[in-house]
Amino acid sequence: MKIIQLTIGGMDKKQLIATLEEKQVFLNPLGHQLLEQLDDFKFWHEQTIRLVEVTVAKLGLSQGGTLLEVFISGIKKGFALCEVEIAALLSLDYNYLEDSIGLISTGKAPTNSVTIASKILIDTDDFPKGFYMRKIDNVCWLRGYTCDHLHVFAPEDRFMFLIN
Repeated sequence: MKIIQLTIGGMDKKQLIATLEEKQVFLNPLGHQLLEQLDDFKFWHEQTIRLVEVTVAKLGLSQGGTLLEVFISGIKKGFALCEVEIAALLSLDYNYLEDSIGLISTGKAPTNSVTIASKILIDTDDFPKGFYMRKIDNVCWLRGYTCDHLHVFAPEDRFMFLIN
């Protein structure tokens, strides 16, 4: 488990998008789609939060688990789901990630990526469930992802939760 303390906020959605571009954090089309849905941007005021990065196995799911099982296990461990905006704000300062391998989606989380455990805005299979962060050829990406309720995340997949 890795615990991170982070000061976030102090900007609106338009400023966030400009800062992502300025810091060269790239978004995939699903990431753009997810950001577009954030009408009520919650982090205008600066605040300090604590987050924990944990594997699915460390959440007690040694054989892996669905997104719902991962979320429930994290909550049972005393963690909370993040607001979707936290992923975008986190990606501005979370640059220790190692490069991922493979550029094509294979139906599983890319190596060295971190999925943000966040509230689901629209619960359909074709709308992004949230964001994950990864680095490809030393370039940071904030990517939206989709999955259905049957998809199983591997025990080594990493998630980021909010610490209450």
